[in-house]
Amino acid sequence: MGLTGLERLAGRAAAARILRPYVCPLATEWIANAPDERYQSVPGTLVFADVSGFTRLTERLASQGKAGAEEITELLDLVLGALLDASTACGGWLVKWGGDALLLMFDGEGHAARACAAAAAMRAEIARVGRLDTSVGHIRLKMSVAVNSGDVDYILAGHRHKELVVTGATATVTARLEGDASAGEILLGHQTAASLPPGCLGAKRGSGTLLARAPRTGATPPPPDSRVHRPKDLERAMDPAVAAALLAGAGAGEHRTVAVAFIEFRGVAELADRTGVGGVVDAVDELVTVTEDSAARFGVTFHETDIGPDGGKILLVAGVPESLDAPEEALLCAVRDTLDRFDGLRVRAGITSGRVFSGGLGPPYRRSYSIKGDAVNLAARIMGRAEPGEILALPEVVAASRTPFSVTPREPFSVKGKKRPVTAVAVGPAVRRDTDLDVTAAGQLPLCGRRAELGLFEEALRRAGGGEGGTLIDVVGGPGSGKTRLLAEVAARAGARVVASRGEPYHAATPYGVVDDLVRRALHLDPIDDADAAVQLDAWAQAVSPDLAGWLPLLAVAIGVSLPDTPQTAVLDERYRAARIHEVVVSALAHALSDPTVIVVDDAQHCDDASRAVLQKMAEALNARPWVLVVSHRPCTQGQEVLPVVNTVPVREVVLSALDAADAAALIEHDTHDAPLPRHVCAAILARAGGHPLFLRELVRAAQSGSRELPDTVERVIAAGVDRLSPPVRLLLRACAVQGLEADPQLIAHLVDVAPSAAAWKRLGGYLAREGSVWRFRESLAREVAYEGLPFRKRALLHGRLADLLSARDAETDPAVLSEHYFLAGRYESALVHSRAAADAATGRYAFTEAVIAGERAVASIRRLPGHDRALLADLWYELGEARRHLGDYGEAESAYRASHRVAIDPVAQARSAERWALSASWRGAYSLGLRRVRRSLE
Repeated sequence: MGLTGLERLAGRAAAARILRPYVCPLATEWIANAPDERYQSVPGTLVFADVSGFTRLTERLASQGKAGAEEITELLDLVLGALLDASTACGGWLVKWGGDALLLMFDGEGHAARACAAAAAMRAEIARVGRLDTSVGHIRLKMSVAVNSGDVDYILAGHRHKELVVTGATATVTARLEGDASAGEILLGHQTAASLPPGCLGAKRGSGTLLARAPRTGATPPPPDSRVHRPKDLERAMDPAVAAALLAGAGAGEHRTVAVAFIEFRGVAELADRTGVGGVVDAVDELVTVTEDSAARFGVTFHETDIGPDGGKILLVAGVPESLDAPEEALLCAVRDTLDRFDGLRVRAGITSGRVFSGGLGPPYRRSYSIKGDAVNLAARIMGRAEPGEILALPEVVAASRTPFSVTPREPFSVKGKKRPVTAVAVGPAVRRDTDLDVTAAGQLPLCGRRAELGLFEEALRRAGGGEGGTLIDVVGGPGSGKTRLLAEVAARAGARVVASRGEPYHAATPYGVVDDLVRRALHLDPIDDADAAVQLDAWAQAVSPDLAGWLPLLAVAIGVSLPDTPQTAVLDERYRAARIHEVVVSALAHALSDPTVIVVDDAQHCDDASRAVLQKMAEALNARPWVLVVSHRPCTQGQEVLPVVNTVPVREVVLSALDAADAAALIEHDTHDAPLPRHVCAAILARAGGHPLFLRELVRAAQSGSRELPDTVERVIAAGVDRLSPPVRLLLRACAVQGLEADPQLIAHLVDVAPSAAAWKRLGGYLAREGSVWRFRESLAREVAYEGLPFRKRALLHGRLADLLSARDAETDPAVLSEHYFLAGRYESALVHSRAAADAATGRYAFTEAVIAGERAVASIRRLPGHDRALLADLWYELGEARRHLGDYGEAESAYRASHRVAIDPVAQARSAERWALSASWRGAYSLGLRRVRRSLE
């Protein structure tokens, strides 16, 4: 049934309410009323307020990982929201959020005086709200402010979305004044100072004047805008991916692993002098258009622009609002592509990666879809050290990219907010990977499982060698599933020639980028350019296929060189030229590869259209060729075609599923041969990884290094899949993860704001399986990743709500379950009660492992309570020591007894703990030490 007019109207109104706070009012009006105009000059006053102290705080909180990123976001929300309230009361409106800064605009009557009054009010506000008690200590924030009046230049740039860019002379002076202002100062531009009474002015500072006191303003700020805007106008003001995420409910906040880039452009003043404002508008529009095209091509988000001296900055993010399994590679490709395609202004960039917290920031009337974390601040600092035309990146960013780039190391340099010098590399052009399959991997890493898959390849090779024609093999597997390792084994065992090529993200739009390698390797061509291409190609044609000599200019197109037309190619109609190139390439390969050959195209999801057309021709010719054509790729998304469509030859599909338990155990055994792990740790890895080769190996490495964190490589792969769910369904999955590996749908319905529909549960079928009355996670790692994406505040809320539901529903609920949920909810009194009960119950059943878990939680709970009972704490430490003793963990038992002795008040309790502390040494064979402890205790 279709929607009624009222329903459609209500839907549009709801969409407008969601998006409107995220869009600058000037951009909204501009897009609605004059979307084809690219430039406006608005008289008024800019206020650039930068909060100092957050950069240093962000670095300190970075050591706390996800919790630190979330805390910095909450603190920014508190402080910047208060500052925005103060400025709005004076009639200002927010133009740009800039990390820990605000760019505000005041226009209309008395704009300069109102701007100065707002700056003074914000300075008073930061003194009130800027004294923060954080998890890393007490912090006092300050603020520097620049106020500058004049005609402000705005440009509405881009075509995928309309980005509001602030630039021009007034913006440049404002940015420079802010840089000159010290913490606690308000520095005024010349025109602003000239409009104020002399009594409001202080001393000169550089090119500005300090504000001594706020002017009196009688002007009434304009009323808030109450008009209803069209959702499509609001959507056009932001990256389409961000708009879609916000409409789907992504503003609540999530933890993400991302790559971050700042691209700075300068030279606006010089360009304006040469070409006028029109030249600046053209250049900025071209830069934004090129950048957003490059970003969209590689799945990167065009996050926002910001003010800058003589230009501005663009913030790009890979991994928000949708996770990527390789965000570093995506961002490097996007930034490199942008700088390669644009040369209208001086451009430079800085790139980092790390964990951030993403979500809505700011008061309800004006918000930002922000990312906060140390990686963001550091990207801006690194960009500031790049030369014009240069990309600087952290070495680990380049190392994480599968697409290789030429790099030049830079000397370490110091940046604001970092105690230690930063090491970065200059990123040059992308270079092609070696497309030869690494057959040495067959000897270095065992191929665990995949016996049926190898049998299929062997059968295809038998057909080719027996003159029965070729076979098309479709190898499908997600990241880390072992596609490349399988292909290496095939190459090692083939007993025939192997010609390979790879698709690459950066070259996915390069015509014949994949076929280029196939042709060069098949024809044994040395690296050639236009100068010697004719010689090498002609020599090959005369020796192998003289009938192709007249068509060599077409073959040259496929290897990226240009040859003059021959009589045959000169008369070829342009309409048929592409099709003829494809035929010539396949004919050349047929002459060069007349014996049984394995032709491999790896990572074919990055195949360019021209290469895909040639692969189609190759597939159609397989009946007459002794080829095994292997196309390896990731699972296709809807509407994406990777495999050539062909009905005339056998097509064999190889879907790389999880390894079975025996094969997974064999892989763990290989990886732990030189650095063994305890048997129970290997068993836990086997259970967590679900037979996924990448997960198995990464979890082994993490365990060998002593890390308890889920490896980023594992989290990214799973998170990329989770992100394909809509935000409401994703929240449902995360709520299930809060409950554990099993989720009761009746309880879950009370945890989420809207009761889940049958369709929502169905969409989670890839992660949950129905077992009786509950849903169970198919893989424990999927549960961990879903849980880790939740904000800590949301986690605590859900855990507390779940504990209360369980308590109310069943008085016999396992106290260990309630203990965990109350503890993670931060309700430590309840957690203490249930932890003690759980520990007693486990001890009574001689389940000492569970007793230790509950005992540790009891100790942690009581220590978080103010003015806790020391006698009770001593008892808890003693009981924990007893449970550890029964497990034979004597070292940890000693620590518990010693802790009990230290906090005990009652002499009997002290003596009891001292006795156990002394005896524990003898339990592990240290009798002399035990005797010394007994003597010490007696003393």
